[in-house]
Amino acid sequence: MNHNESISFLYEQFEEACFSLFEGLSCTVNFTEKPEDNLEGSFIAMIDAGSNDMELRLFLRMPFSVLALTYPVDNVIDVEEDKLEDWMAELSNMLIGKVKTKLMKHDIVVKIGLPESFYGVDFDSIVPEGFESKIYYFDIDGIIVECRIYVDLIVDELEIQHAIEDDDADEGELELF
Repeated sequence: MNHNESISFLYEQFEEACFSLFEGLSCTVNFTEKPEDNLEGSFIAMIDAGSNDMELRLFLRMPFSVLALTYPVDNVIDVEEDKLEDWMAELSNMLIGKVKTKLMKHDIVVKIGLPESFYGVDFDSIVPEGFESKIYYFDIDGIIVECRIYVDLIVDELEIQHAIEDDDADEGELELF
Protein backbone atom coordinates (compact mmCIF):
# COMPACT_ATOMS: atom_id res chain seq x y z
CA MET A 1 0.00 0.00 0.00
CA ASN A 2 1.19 3.49 -0.74
CA HIS A 3 1.66 6.09 1.99
CA ASN A 4 -1.88 7.49 1.96
CA GLU A 5 -3.45 4.03 1.84
CA SER A 6 -1.25 2.92 4.75
CA ILE A 7 -2.31 5.92 6.84
CA SER A 8 -5.99 5.32 5.99
CA PHE A 9 -5.60 1.66 6.96
CA LEU A 10 -4.19 2.65 10.38
CA TYR A 11 -6.99 5.17 10.93
CA GLU A 12 -9.55 2.47 10.09
CA GLN A 13 -8.02 0.03 12.58
CA PHE A 14 -8.07 2.72 15.27
CA GLU A 15 -11.68 3.65 14.54
CA GLU A 16 -12.79 0.02 14.80
CA ALA A 17 -10.82 -0.40 18.03
CA CYS A 18 -12.55 2.65 19.55
CA PHE A 19 -15.98 1.21 18.79
CA SER A 20 -14.90 -2.17 20.17
CA LEU A 21 -13.56 -0.59 23.37
CA PHE A 22 -16.72 1.32 24.26
CA GLU A 23 -19.15 -1.34 23.08
CA GLY A 24 -17.20 -3.82 25.23
CA LEU A 25 -17.98 -1.59 28.22
CA SER A 26 -21.71 -1.94 27.45
CA CYS A 27 -21.99 1.58 26.06
CA THR A 28 -23.94 2.78 23.05
CA VAL A 29 -21.44 4.35 20.63
CA ASN A 30 -22.04 6.66 17.66
CA PHE A 31 -20.02 9.18 15.70
CA THR A 32 -20.81 12.80 16.53
CA GLU A 33 -19.59 16.31 15.79
CA LYS A 34 -16.99 18.26 17.73
CA PRO A 35 -18.60 19.62 20.89
CA GLU A 36 -18.89 23.36 21.38
CA ASP A 37 -17.18 23.29 24.78
CA ASN A 38 -14.20 21.39 23.27
CA LEU A 39 -14.03 19.02 26.28
CA GLU A 40 -12.00 21.48 28.37
CA GLY A 41 -11.33 20.16 31.86
CA SER A 42 -11.53 16.52 30.78
CA PHE A 43 -9.12 13.74 31.61
CA ILE A 44 -6.58 12.88 28.88
CA ALA A 45 -4.67 9.64 28.45
CA MET A 46 -1.95 8.95 25.89
CA ILE A 47 -0.27 5.70 24.97
CA ASP A 48 2.18 4.90 22.19
CA ALA A 49 3.18 1.91 20.11
CA GLY A 50 5.75 1.48 17.41
CA SER A 51 7.91 -0.62 15.18
CA ASN A 52 10.73 -0.02 12.73
CA ASP A 53 8.09 1.10 10.22
CA MET A 54 5.92 3.49 12.24
CA GLU A 55 5.11 5.16 15.50
CA LEU A 56 1.59 5.56 16.83
CA ARG A 57 0.30 7.77 19.61
CA LEU A 58 -3.27 7.34 20.75
CA PHE A 59 -5.11 9.87 22.89
CA LEU A 60 -8.39 9.61 24.77
CA ARG A 61 -10.05 12.70 26.19
CA MET A 62 -13.17 12.20 28.22
CA PRO A 63 -15.13 13.94 30.91
CA PHE A 64 -15.52 12.58 34.41
CA SER A 65 -19.06 11.42 33.59
CA VAL A 66 -17.84 8.88 30.99
CA LEU A 67 -15.18 7.59 33.37
CA ALA A 68 -17.88 7.16 36.00
CA LEU A 69 -20.21 5.53 33.47
CA THR A 70 -17.61 2.97 32.42
CA TYR A 71 -15.85 2.42 35.77
CA PRO A 72 -16.24 -1.26 36.71
CA VAL A 73 -17.83 -0.81 40.16
CA ASP A 74 -21.42 -0.19 41.15
CA ASN A 75 -21.01 2.92 43.31
CA VAL A 76 -18.70 5.30 41.45
CA ILE A 77 -19.62 8.23 43.71
CA ASP A 78 -17.15 6.97 46.31
CA VAL A 79 -14.28 6.45 43.85
CA GLU A 80 -11.28 8.71 44.42
CA GLU A 81 -9.95 10.89 41.62
CA ASP A 82 -6.62 9.02 41.44
CA LYS A 83 -8.51 5.77 40.83
CA LEU A 84 -10.37 7.41 37.96
CA GLU A 85 -7.04 8.61 36.58
CA ASP A 86 -5.80 5.00 36.77
CA TRP A 87 -8.99 3.89 35.03
CA MET A 88 -8.32 6.38 32.24
CA ALA A 89 -4.83 4.89 31.80
CA GLU A 90 -6.36 1.41 31.77
CA LEU A 91 -8.81 2.47 29.05
CA SER A 92 -5.87 3.64 26.92
CA ASN A 93 -4.15 0.28 27.56
CA MET A 94 -7.27 -1.54 26.46
CA LEU A 95 -7.53 0.61 23.32
CA ILE A 96 -3.90 0.06 22.28
CA GLY A 97 -4.37 -3.67 22.94
CA LYS A 98 -7.28 -3.72 20.52
CA VAL A 99 -5.26 -1.81 17.91
CA LYS A 100 -2.28 -4.14 18.36
CA THR A 101 -4.47 -7.21 17.93
CA LYS A 102 -6.01 -5.77 14.76
CA LEU A 103 -2.57 -5.00 13.33
CA MET A 104 -1.23 -8.46 14.23
CA LYS A 105 -4.00 -9.97 12.08
CA HIS A 106 -2.31 -8.16 9.17
CA ASP A 107 1.16 -9.33 10.19
CA ILE A 108 2.12 -5.93 11.61
CA VAL A 109 3.82 -6.18 14.99
CA VAL A 110 4.17 -3.18 17.30
CA LYS A 111 5.58 -2.76 20.78
CA ILE A 112 3.42 -0.92 23.27
CA GLY A 113 4.57 1.82 25.61
CA LEU A 114 3.20 2.88 28.97
CA PRO A 115 0.17 5.14 29.33
CA GLU A 116 0.42 8.71 30.55
CA SER A 117 -2.43 10.65 32.12
CA PHE A 118 -3.02 14.39 31.99
CA TYR A 119 -5.48 16.73 33.58
CA GLY A 120 -5.73 20.48 33.26
CA VAL A 121 -3.16 20.77 30.45
CA ASP A 122 -3.37 22.47 27.10
CA PHE A 123 -3.95 19.59 24.67
CA ASP A 124 -1.81 21.22 22.00
CA SER A 125 1.19 21.14 24.33
CA ILE A 126 1.20 17.31 24.53
CA VAL A 127 0.49 16.26 20.94
CA PRO A 128 3.47 15.19 18.83
CA GLU A 129 4.75 17.40 16.05
CA GLY A 130 5.31 16.10 12.53
CA PHE A 131 2.77 13.27 12.83
CA GLU A 132 -0.27 12.79 10.61
CA SER A 133 -3.43 12.68 12.68
CA LYS A 134 -7.13 12.14 12.77
CA ILE A 135 -9.60 13.17 15.45
CA TYR A 136 -12.78 11.25 16.19
CA TYR A 137 -15.67 12.37 18.34
CA PHE A 138 -17.95 9.71 19.74
CA ASP A 139 -21.27 9.97 21.52
CA ILE A 140 -20.98 7.49 24.41
CA ASP A 141 -24.44 7.11 25.92
CA GLY A 142 -25.11 10.82 25.29
CA ILE A 143 -21.69 12.10 26.40
CA ILE A 144 -18.98 13.29 23.97
CA VAL A 145 -15.56 11.58 23.99
CA GLU A 146 -12.57 12.55 21.83
CA CYS A 147 -10.21 9.90 20.44
CA ARG A 148 -7.12 10.88 18.45
CA ILE A 149 -4.54 8.92 16.53
CA TYR A 150 -1.15 10.32 15.51
CA VAL A 151 0.94 8.40 13.00
CA ASP A 152 4.57 8.80 11.98
CA LEU A 153 5.07 6.46 9.04
CA ILE A 154 8.82 5.93 8.84
CA VAL A 155 8.72 3.85 5.64
CA ASP A 156 7.22 4.90 2.31
CA GLU A 157 4.51 2.28 2.61
CA LEU A 158 3.46 -0.49 4.96
CA GLU A 159 3.43 -4.11 3.90
CA ILE A 160 -0.06 -5.08 4.96
CA GLN A 161 -1.04 -8.73 4.64
CA HIS A 162 -4.60 -9.92 4.16
CA ALA A 163 -6.29 -10.37 7.50
CA ILE A 164 -5.42 -13.55 9.32
CA GLU A 165 -8.51 -14.86 11.07
CA ASP A 166 -7.50 -15.83 14.58
CA ASP A 167 -10.32 -16.20 17.07
CA ASP A 168 -7.75 -16.93 19.77
CA ALA A 169 -6.09 -13.51 19.51
CA ASP A 170 -5.90 -12.23 23.07
CA GLU A 171 -6.40 -8.53 23.77
CA GLY A 172 -5.91 -9.14 27.47
CA GLU A 173 -8.45 -8.86 30.19
CA LEU A 174 -9.43 -6.36 32.82
CA GLU A 175 -8.27 -7.13 36.34
CA LEU A 176 -8.82 -4.73 39.22
CA PHE A 177 -6.65 -4.97 42.32
